[in-house]
Amino acid sequence: MKFVTAALFMLLGKSVVLSATFQAASVSMAAINAAIARASDGDTVVVPAGVAKAGTTNTNTGTVTDATVLLDNVPRGTGQSAALIKATLAPNQSFRLTGFTFRPGTTSTKANNGAVRLSGKCFSVRIDHCHFEKLYQADQIHTYGWLYGVVDHCVIDCRGGCTSLKIWHDTWADRTKGD
Repeated sequence: MKFVTAALFMLLGKSVVLSATFQAASVSMAAINAAIARASDGDTVVVPAGVAKAGTTNTNTGTVTDATVLLDNVPRGTGQSAALIKATLAPNQSFRLTGFTFRPGTTSTKANNGAVRLSGKCFSVRIDHCHFEKLYQADQIHTYGWLYGVVDHCVIDCRGGCTSLKIWHDTWADRTKGD
C-alpha cells in the first residue's frame, strides 16, 4: 500500500510536505527562542520539563516532574507588554499551546494585557492542559483580532479583579470593529 500511495503522488505530480518537530535544548528562554527560530509554519517546538523565568536571562533548569513551568518575571512599565507568551498569528497557521504551568515570579505588580496574548487572523487556535496559578496579570489569556479556536482542560486560578479569558473580536467579518 505504501508503494502504491507513493507512486500515486509521483504520477499526479503532487509533493508531500511533512512538518518537523524541534526540541528546545533546555527550558531556558534562549533555547526556546532558538528552537522557534529553526522552526517553520506548521512545525512543532517541544519544550522540556523544567522551570524558566520569563523576562530574565537567569534560568533554573531543575526538573519538575511532568511539567514545564514558566515564572512571570517580565518587567512592568509604561507602554511595555508584560505577556509571558505573545504571538501574532496568520490565516495559514495553526497555533497550539499545551502543557505549561504559569506561576508568579518575583514580579508582584499587576499587568493589564494578558499572560498569554494572541492576536491576528487565524482559524486554528488551541490552548489546552495549561495551569495559570494566580498570576499578577489582569487577564490570564487575552485575544485580539479574528481568531477561532478553543481553550480546554485548563486550570485558571485568578487573583481578585482578574479575568480568566478576555476575547476582543475587534475585526468581525474582517472589518475593523465590525463596521
